[in-house]
Amino acid sequence: MSDIKTHNHFKPGKHKGVLPVRVLQHNIIDWFEQSYPDFLADAKHEIQSGGLKQGIQYHEEQAPIVHTAGIDPSKAIHLYEPFIQFVWCNCYAMVVGFEEGILTPMNNGTYKGVMAFTDEVKGALQVFRYGLSLTKRYQPMSLSLPNPEQYHDDLRPRIENANGVCVAALNFILLHEFGHQYYGHLDARPSSPAESKRREHDCDEFACEKLQAQFGSHKGRTLKLGAICGSASIVLLDDSLSGGQEHPDPDERLSNVLGWLCLDSTDSYWGIASFMYRLWSIHYEKPYTLPPVVDDFQAMFNATSAAISQLKMGG
Repeated sequence: MSDIKTHNHFKPGKHKGVLPVRVLQHNIIDWFEQSYPDFLADAKHEIQSGGLKQGIQYHEEQAPIVHTAGIDPSKAIHLYEPFIQFVWCNCYAMVVGFEEGILTPMNNGTYKGVMAFTDEVKGALQVFRYGLSLTKRYQPMSLSLPNPEQYHDDLRPRIENANGVCVAALNFILLHEFGHQYYGHLDARPSSPAESKRREHDCDEFACEKLQAQFGSHKGRTLKLGAICGSASIVLLDDSLSGGQEHPDPDERLSNVLGWLCLDSTDSYWGIASFMYRLWSIHYEKPYTLPPVVDDFQAMFNATSAAISQLKMGG
């Protein structure tokens, strides 16, 4: 291993924070500013006329995940480093786990409905478990795990792919928050829980609609997967599948996002979304049954979604 080139992207004068995702701070801002062609003009208008605070408030909290991302009553947008690391871990685990544990066996004709536990999948699960641990307790991430800051060259394609998906996921999440400002939600409290949930739904749709301008670009596929992984990360925060009084249920939000992305039924992104529920099921010890073979990836997701709905109803 000592002969393999090692990449270390941390620059003390440039990156603040503690967790390895600190090296992605500037990428997150750059992608957000390029979200859609008129974003900077819209942001300038909201700053000058709508009271939006300029910039993103980056918090280096060395604590379990309490805050994710949000816009506060003063109209400042916030991001919290433990949540960013959580999202990165989910992106890595979902993509690597699906590709190595599901897609490769499918392509080889050996898939029978059971995930293959290869070394790559085991590594992805270690990353996933670390990310989920941040919901209960704070601890630094071991750089022996795949991470965006420091890694050997043999992991470079997977790390860089996860970096792009994570940045895209946060772009989707930040656009959702910007949507609250764009629609004037901060200027009046919702009149009811139903109104609050409608606002959240509208901001999810806003983020997807604005990103559509780039779906035909070289970043298009990454942006789509980011929207999926960003939504999936909200599902993974706990075992409840409940949005409470103010938010739609996270599994329903994910299904909505997948619908807005207009994916072909054979698109593997349906499969990655399905695989997230396998990770959720393993971590929270909530098993469900799926048919071993399905017609396409959308059918895989629909079968998974139906099984998850049964779990929610206590079935």
